[in-house]
Amino acid sequence: MALIELFTDPRFPCPQRVHLVIKELGIDVNIRDVNLEAKGHKSTEFLKMNPFGALPCLKDNSFDPPFVLYESRAIVRYLAIRYGQGRLMPNPFNAQATALFEQGASTELTSFDPTANRLVFEEIFKPKFFAESQGSIDSALVASLRSRLLVVLDILDRILGHQGYMAGQEFSVVDLFYVPYMHHLTTSVYPSALENRPHLKSWWEDMMLRPGYLEITQCSRYS
Repeated sequence: MALIELFTDPRFPCPQRVHLVIKELGIDVNIRDVNLEAKGHKSTEFLKMNPFGALPCLKDNSFDPPFVLYESRAIVRYLAIRYGQGRLMPNPFNAQATALFEQGASTELTSFDPTANRLVFEEIFKPKFFAESQGSIDSALVASLRSRLLVVLDILDRILGHQGYMAGQEFSVVDLFYVPYMHHLTTSVYPSALENRPHLKSWWEDMMLRPGYLEITQCSRYS
């Protein structure tokens, strides 16, 4: 029996980040499905693990008491450090590689995610899951987000013009941070987003060949 439990609803981008790294590293994990529509993440038991009532949440039972962690990016870093055997994270003794890693991670969190996340929510998840409570798509907001996103994508394309991956020359968890929202952008929300951005397009073609990407997009439970 797997010692690691992942509480997740893998239809959504934040949990998908964790599924991606689990697949990349081949970690044995016990999946605990928590249905957001049924408010499973707001149960008393779940709130004991994550007081914010959000997914995903990880419980590592190899510790006594079990180690519990929430926030997808923190979970991904933890899994890579503890179980990755040097993969997907920089050598902590390499100051330059670590600094570039943190720079890349911060860029995803502060520049890409605020636009891509909100745009995908507005055009996909809001009408699909929250239409009754939050109304229709905000067209003005969508237009603004698209404009802001293109600026970010232009910068990312320039960055990838002189390095192979988002945090330097090595594939890392930072690249995986981008994958769920890039998938929605390129397949439905903004298919033309990579036009005239050759370096970003090449990077994305590489990401689409990763085993984790193939799983989250081809397995029906992730749709």
